[in-house]
Amino acid sequence: LQTFQPGAYSVLVSYDACFASDTFNLVIFTNLPINLGDDIFICPGDTFPVIDAGYPGLTLYTWSVDANPVGFNTEQLQTTVPGLYALTGISNTGCTGTDSVRVTLSTPETNLGLNTTICSNEGSPVLNAGNPGSDYYWYKDGFSVGTNSQTHQTAGGGIYSVLLINQFGCIASDSMTLTVL
Repeated sequence: LQTFQPGAYSVLVSYDACFASDTFNLVIFTNLPINLGDDIFICPGDTFPVIDAGYPGLTLYTWSVDANPVGFNTEQLQTTVPGLYALTGISNTGCTGTDSVRVTLSTPETNLGLNTTICSNEGSPVLNAGNPGSDYYWYKDGFSVGTNSQTHQTAGGGIYSVLLINQFGCIASDSMTLTVL
């Protein structure tokens, strides 16, 4: 039997009074369904992830990062640097598939500015931690001031600090001293 179309195929064999039959489903892939998954964000100090072709038993796995060859002819690759990781896989029948995934090192930074001295008749500064969309934990003299906002209105002298956690779980912090004369 030679076939060129996908679908269910059956065969019936008879010999004298004996019969046997079987059915199989033919699937024809024009491209291998390789899927490396969604882009990955990691924080400083985190272990770089292993990415998986999700398609075992290929004849050839060709990995690259930012168009430079990396790794070995294996289904999985241990990432080591941020960048665009790409895979081209080839089956023993010559079918190919490709996919890519970006690994990004998320490094939030916050800077509340230099220590500042103001006169008691001046307005108190508003501090801005930047990094929109993060969770913010503001403190004055080590005590929580209970706001979850990118900005914080100071109230009197003290040491103001913020700890923020961005949408990828990465942390940044800073502090500044406000002196009121």
